[in-house]
Amino acid sequence: MSDWLKPFMREQSDKYSGLVISLSRKTDGFVSLDLIQVSPRHKGVGTEVMQALIHQADKYGDNLKLYPSDDYGSDFDRLKKWYERFGFRSNGDWMFRYAQGDLTM
Repeated sequence: MSDWLKPFMREQSDKYSGLVISLSRKTDGFVSLDLIQVSPRHKGVGTEVMQALIHQADKYGDNLKLYPSDDYGSDFDRLKKWYERFGFRSNGDWMFRYAQGDLTM
């Protein structure tokens, strides 16, 4: 299991000055997207970061989970639909995305 989380967060934060991102590896084997906050919003940065996150997770075979929250001003339903665009599916309050395999092959 590669520890790609910290380098990924550092790389993305360096690339996008208004980005706050937090990832953690949970005991259930999932990588949790604990926080993603982009300023300014609606410029495509969040989408680019999510695409990069999906690529890395797939590359290393890591499943992702998140708990969508409207705490930072997003509309909850719109936020869930945004995550669904990246393959996340709801299961109760949590959303999950299962790795699609190693993309480097």
